[in-house]
Amino acid sequence: MDWMNNKLNQLIVLGSLLVTIAGVGWTGAELMGRLKTVEDEVASISSTENSVEEIEKRFEAIDVIIKGLEKNIEELKDVDVAVAKIESEIESIKRSLSKLEKKSSNPLAQ
Repeated sequence: MDWMNNKLNQLIVLGSLLVTIAGVGWTGAELMGRLKTVEDEVASISSTENSVEEIEKRFEAIDVIIKGLEKNIEELKDVDVAVAKIESEIESIKRSLSKLEKKSSNPLAQ
């Protein structure tokens, strides 16, 4: 009976060891899965940093385009002022011409 009790205790200890080893293996597998997840996150962060740099370059290009457009707008304002001056001079010439035509149509005005 003592021999059977001894073997039973050994089987219980062996079973406990196997369960403990299996638990450690399971925990190790979970840890590896978590590590893989962290590695994926780090890779996506690196990709995000590259994307941010690309977006910053695009914004710089947009700033250059906006400055060029602002310069063009200023030049157009100058052209508008010049056109307005020319139009007023044309109106002045038309008025002078009209006065001359009225003056020349009257034979007594000569």
